[in-house]
Amino acid sequence: MTVNIGLLYLQKNITASCFCVDTKNNSLIFYPVMHNPGMPPDLFVQTALAILGPAAIWLSQSRTAQFQRWACIVGLISQPFWFWSVWRSGQWGVGVVAVVCALAWLKGLWVHWLAPRPPAGLAMLTLPPESRLK
Repeated sequence: MTVNIGLLYLQKNITASCFCVDTKNNSLIFYPVMHNPGMPPDLFVQTALAILGPAAIWLSQSRTAQFQRWACIVGLISQPFWFWSVWRSGQWGVGVVAVVCALAWLKGLWVHWLAPRPPAGLAMLTLPPESRLK
């Protein structure tokens, strides 16, 4: 158990715990921990995941390439929140999924933004009048 001894007021409603006593090891620990009572960090991260994750998946299933190409950008923006959430919760199975998703979003960044190719598909082939394939 850690007990906070000293608090520094940095700005309005933001405090930093500076001196702590670890009662398990009977030691004094010094480390700054930022805390903003306005919105807990977990709530912020979960809100970001709830908005960015489905938005990236929705964009990836769009009918037009114009919207599909933005899926990887939104997905990559969400990845730091996934990694932070995994780090805080210790759910390493979700961490493996987050790494695989990050690699998939990086592939999308490569395909759609860094090295795009002309759209493939069926094209009309016009035969010259003298062709024997008529």
